[in-house]
Formats: sequence, C-alpha cells, structure tokens
Amino acid sequence: MHNISAISGFVDSSFQTMPIPAMIAVPSENSYQVILHNEAFQKEIGYAADEINTLEKWFAKAYPDPEYRDQILRDWMKQVDQLKGNRIEAAQVIARVATVHGSQKWFDIRANIKEDIHLVLFFDVDLLEEKKIELQNAYQNLENVLSVIAHDLRSPLNRVKGLVNLIRLEVAKGNSLQSIEEYLHYIESSCDNSLDVLSNMLNFHQLDHEAINVGHIIEFRVLDLLKAIAFHQKSELRLKQQNLELKGDEDLTFTTDQIKLKQVVSNLLSNAIKYSPTISTIKIRYFLKGGALVIEVIDQGQGFYPDELTKVFNRFPKMSSKPTSGERSIGLGLFICKTLTQKLGGDIQIKSKGKHKGSIFRVLIPSKVKVTNYPSA
Repeated sequence: MHNISAISGFVDSSFQTMPIPAMIAVPSENSYQVILHNEAFQKEIGYAADEINTLEKWFAKAYPDPEYRDQILRDWMKQVDQLKGNRIEAAQVIARVATVHGSQKWFDIRANIKEDIHLVLFFDVDLLEEKKIELQNAYQNLENVLSVIAHDLRSPLNRVKGLVNLIRLEVAKGNSLQSIEEYLHYIESSCDNSLDVLSNMLNFHQLDHEAINVGHIIEFRVLDLLKAIAFHQKSELRLKQQNLELKGDEDLTFTTDQIKLKQVVSNLLSNAIKYSPTISTIKIRYFLKGGALVIEVIDQGQGFYPDELTKVFNRFPKMSSKPTSGERSIGLGLFICKTLTQKLGGDIQIKSKGKHKGSIFRVLIPSKVKVTNYPSA
C-alpha cells in the first residue's frame, strides 16, 4: 500500500493546473499503474485514464511502432533504475509521442520519485526536434551536393587533361592546327560544363538569399541560343549516342534575359541526357504562343509516376528515376529551373504519361518580361 498522504502531497490544485502535461504512476506488482494525469496532459496528449492505466498500455498508445517502443522502454527503465539508486537526479528521455489526436509530438520526458511515487513531466520540444531533424537533413544534403560537385568538376577537368595530351601528340606529329580543331572544341565544351556546375551552385546560393536579379535583357535569335546550348553538351550526347533535334522557326527572335533562359534550358537538356537511355532522341521545340515564347524539351527517358509530378521541382526530391549511365545528380537542377523561370515572369510545366513513357518539360516566358528583383543579401 502506498502512503495516501504522500500522494496527496503531489496532487494538490497546482498539479491539475500545471501548464505542462504531467502524470503520476506508482509501482504495481511487476509493473506500474498510472493513477492520475492533469488537464494539460488531457489537452495535448489526450488519452483517457482507463486507456493508459498501466505502463504497458501507455507505451502501446504513445509508441505504436514496436521497434521504437522497445527502444524507448529500454532507455526509460534503465534511467528509472539509475534514479532509484540515486545515481541520477531525474529519469529523462526525448521521444516522439503519438497523441490521441492522430499527430506525433516530441517531448522531453522527465520523472522524479518521492516515496515510490513517480511524477512524470512532458516538456514540449516538438519545434526544437523538428529543427534538429531539418538541420541534420540539410547537412546530409550539403554533403551530397559537395560530393556531386567534386565529381562533376573532376570529370570535365580530366577530359581536358586527356585532350591536351592528344593535342601534344598531334603537334609532335607535325599536324596542322586544323587537325586538332575538334579537340579544342571539346576543351571549350568541357570548360563550359564546369562553369555550368558552378553557375548552378551560385544560383542556388543566391536563390536561398533572394539575391538573384534579372538584368541581361536583349533581343536574340532563339535558334542561336539553342545551338550554343547543344554545342556545350555535344560530348555528353555523343557519349550516350543520343540524337538532338531542334524544331522551330529559324528566324524567330525574342527579348528576355538571355543568360537566365540559357541556364534554364541547359539544365533541362542536361537532365534529359542523364535520364534518357543510350541511342535515343531528345527533341527541343520552340514557338510563340499568345506572344509568349514556348520551349519544350521532350525525351524518351524514364518518365514519372503520377504522384511524383507534384514534387519534381522541389529541392532534393526523392524520385524513382536514376541516371542511366552512372551520372551523378545534385537534385537542384529542376528547382533552379522553376525559380529562374519565375524570375523571368514565366512558368515551367511537366507532362509525363507514366513511368518509362518519357517526359515533356515546357517553359513559357512572356514577351514583356515582368522582372522580379531582390536586393543582394
């Protein structure tokens, strides 16, 4: 039997009106019996007294996942044993608790013992734990980004080094500059690819700080822009034996920020190359519609499941598609495409008939650019 006066010492009016959830438990045979919980507990966690009147019932409700429940139970009982032996001042675990409302919240759960009576307090650390998880995910994403950047920069630099050695051999043979012109084109393309990687990372940093501006607004021939993009990715297309078709009015001109539009289409073409199989065709169509420039990048790649279409433009999306020849992907290219397109006052859309049925990315840029600029951070 427990000393009723001792329990009454815990259970005065202040217990019920405490601003944080609390419960009282006492030993019962080989377990514990929950005998009271306060108004804050009822409001935030919500279980009725008869639903959690034993330790086993409480743990089953609070931690429905068996593996997670066993982990918390082991940690908690270890702490309680140490508390009984006066080796610690309070038992403490930080756990994700399932509430009666269907949500899960993080609590810093602490217990004190007085005359074998356990007072358990639940401190809400939900926001803190969520931010902690966000930081952990951000750190993991940063590691992934740095790994891909290192790979994407190393590959074109190694290619340049190999081409330089080939040029030396041509020079040693006494061949003319004309015979090594193709090597020089490949070197230029590799350097451009490296610059594209750095541009993407700079764009990502600027977008995070709302510091990217639209400014290089000029009139240009759309076909010239697309040919320049295709030339820079010529070696990647050739490596995968992919054919690129450009279709549109050769004399079509348009006025917008050419540099930003080039970055958008470059990313889309790079994406199509990575996720399309070898010996396939990628098409880029361009035309005017209602005064707006429309550019479509059409591939025969892996396509998307219907539920993936809503998250394809997110940062670091978890998608089913993988590059087809071991290429690396940061997971930022399409996010950058969408944001830059919006900066140009336009929109970007994705269409796919399903998995393994290819995709169409459509960019729409208005003829009168609605510029959205932000001050540098």
